[in-house]
Amino acid sequence: MEAEHPDKGVMETVLQAEILLSDVKSVEIQKVKVSLLRKAQKQPSLNLNFYAEGFATNGEEKFLAAAQKAIKALEQYLPGHEYFEFKAVFAPSNKKIGSAQDLGSEVIIRDSFLGLYFPHWRKFGRWYHVVYPTSVTRYRNALAQVAYDYPLVLVDDSEYWGVGNYKELTAVPINNSKFAYLLLHEFGHFMGLNEEYEGGGPTELEFAPEIKEPWSQNITFNPEATTIKWSKLLEPGISIPTTNTDYRRFGGADKNPVGAYRGGYADSEPVGKSHKPVKQCMMGSGGTFCRVCQEALKELVSQDLGIKPLTL
Repeated sequence: MEAEHPDKGVMETVLQAEILLSDVKSVEIQKVKVSLLRKAQKQPSLNLNFYAEGFATNGEEKFLAAAQKAIKALEQYLPGHEYFEFKAVFAPSNKKIGSAQDLGSEVIIRDSFLGLYFPHWRKFGRWYHVVYPTSVTRYRNALAQVAYDYPLVLVDDSEYWGVGNYKELTAVPINNSKFAYLLLHEFGHFMGLNEEYEGGGPTELEFAPEIKEPWSQNITFNPEATTIKWSKLLEPGISIPTTNTDYRRFGGADKNPVGAYRGGYADSEPVGKSHKPVKQCMMGSGGTFCRVCQEALKELVSQDLGIKPLTL
């Protein structure tokens, strides 16, 4: 098990334990329908499963159409997608997500396939813009109906929200006009990338206020050229921290030069310290994944494949 070092901002092993097969508990088999959408184009492979949430019994066709749309977005923007085998896992839900409501502090398990809902029971920042498991056991047991590496939840909803927590949960509303952006942005969070936009209030992705350097690959609190984590990708000769003058001098919006720009991390504490690699990125307001994020994604996919180094 790994956790970030509070001073260096790197992931370090903090716990090692032997897992015995005799201790593994089987989960109750649920009635789900699994569809193979695309085989991996390269080997070895990883399983990326789309899970349905909030769909009625007759919603399978709509879910599968959304899954195909999601694959197209991932194929266009995500490095390493060739190593993914895409499957769709459908089961109906008795309740839709609906709008975020304050239902009190008691956590009531949502009567849906995965049991997701807005975390009204513990408000933080923009709690109404994310969904969380109302029962971790229900969520994990549902995912475990099919072997997976990356679970990606497609929700029958049209409001603007999305969630991406590191190696735990990605969920987005399929009916929103920003579906592709939300899908890619939130999957970026699932892979460890942090916010590259400012404003809007704090998010659930903030680190402890006293931390000196976050481990997210695309945010730094220490923008010195000799230590910055993406130093190999910096434009040679660009100022660090990067000024607007240098941004324009090195190509501006046309070239999206890699530097260290004040911003990112939403409005999370510590406000005013974070710096991001570029001004336009999928982890900001959209576009494509910047070079720093692409390299980070390649490294994570390679790590999960168990092959390093790997050219994607």
